[in-house]
Amino acid sequence: MELKAYNLSFLGETEKERERDYCIHGSVSFIIDGVELSDDTDWCVSASAFRFLHSLFENHFMGSEQFLIPHCGHYMVPSSDGKTVEIYGCNLGIDFNIIHDGDLIKVQTEDKKEYSVSFDDYRDAVLSYADQITDFYRSNPPRRLDDAFDKEVFSLFVSNWNSLYSKAKVPNNDSNVKLIPS
Repeated sequence: MELKAYNLSFLGETEKERERDYCIHGSVSFIIDGVELSDDTDWCVSASAFRFLHSLFENHFMGSEQFLIPHCGHYMVPSSDGKTVEIYGCNLGIDFNIIHDGDLIKVQTEDKKEYSVSFDDYRDAVLSYADQITDFYRSNPPRRLDDAFDKEVFSLFVSNWNSLYSKAKVPNNDSNVKLIPS
């Protein structure tokens, strides 16, 4: 299984505008058993990686208006419990059912095809994908958020990302956890 992001960028005409974009955009390559399940459209890869991190701990079902690979992620709000964020965008994206079945992850596509991968392989691919996004955040200037609400919700996003990432790393006993800067 392979899950990778490429052609990463922040949106904006100027550097100042790009520093205000807290969503990373780019293309996604999601391959299982030699079959490409994504395309080279420009996606919101930071929201995608966040949702894939969530899928390490819970099933994800198509049709929940939370595409695993969303086109947009331009609106973040605190969840009803205030512990995480919900990321909303347009009605375009690529989605799959991600089902935990013992030591396997079953990926079911819209056209009813099903692929199985070991949980360990799935976790490793998701963490590698998250590493790419984290590295891109770190290699760019900090996000410039002028609005108090945007600062609060981005901080919540970062906190939840770091928590999910750290929780996923525990099985490997890897103490070199990479965290997104807030």
